[in-house]
Amino acid sequence: MENYLAKVRENSETPFMVGFGISSNDDVNWFNSFSDGAVVGSAVIKKFSKIQKGCC
Repeated sequence: MENYLAKVRENSETPFMVGFGISSNDDVNWFNSFSDGAVVGSAVIKKFSKIQKGCC
């Protein structure tokens, strides 16, 4: 994954973000070291869903 993201950075003229497979703070920190940001979509939706159901 590191090699792939390095190639993306080398060949991109604009900043890029990663948004698949990110569900924890550790994931965000790791991807932020190889990209310009991380998108945490499904993990946030799952958390809100649990909160609405009275859990967590």
